[in-house]
Amino acid sequence: MKVTEETSEFGVIIENSGIGMTAEQLSHVGKRFYKVDTSGSIPGTGLGISLVKELINMHNGRLAIANTIGQGTIVTLWLSNIIS
Repeated sequence: MKVTEETSEFGVIIENSGIGMTAEQLSHVGKRFYKVDTSGSIPGTGLGISLVKELINMHNGRLAIANTIGQGTIVTLWLSNIIS
């Protein structure tokens, strides 16, 4: 969790040590039913991050994604103006 007083933003950081994504794959993150792993060896529907993205957008927030191939991904969910 990270709070910045300058911009009144609240950030929740989610980090994994998964397979990471290429730039092409990263450009599709947030699209419904999109899965980076097409082999079927990693379970999931491809809906998780798209639902999170929609909810964050509904609250005027944003997603920030940092990624390293073979090392994983860090997603930060930023919500603005929640601190008055």
